[in-house]
Amino acid sequence: MSLDSLIKTCHDAGWIGADVERFCHELRKYRNFVHPRAEIREAHAPDRDTLDMCWPVVNAVLNDLADSQPKAA
Repeated sequence: MSLDSLIKTCHDAGWIGADVERFCHELRKYRNFVHPRAEIREAHAPDRDTLDMCWPVVNAVLNDLADSQPKAA
């Protein structure tokens, strides 16, 4: 399963909200910069500030996933 499909599936299942889904798709684009040619092709070098903007998206996903789990009795 691709990351794109996984994000869509999580949203469709109600595990993550629409806002988190949208930001995840943007974050997925930045994940692709780990490939050196992509970074060169786009003439973009993510830096520490980029990481600082992306990390809250990861936390939002984890929060939504935790909230979607059934509560223990």
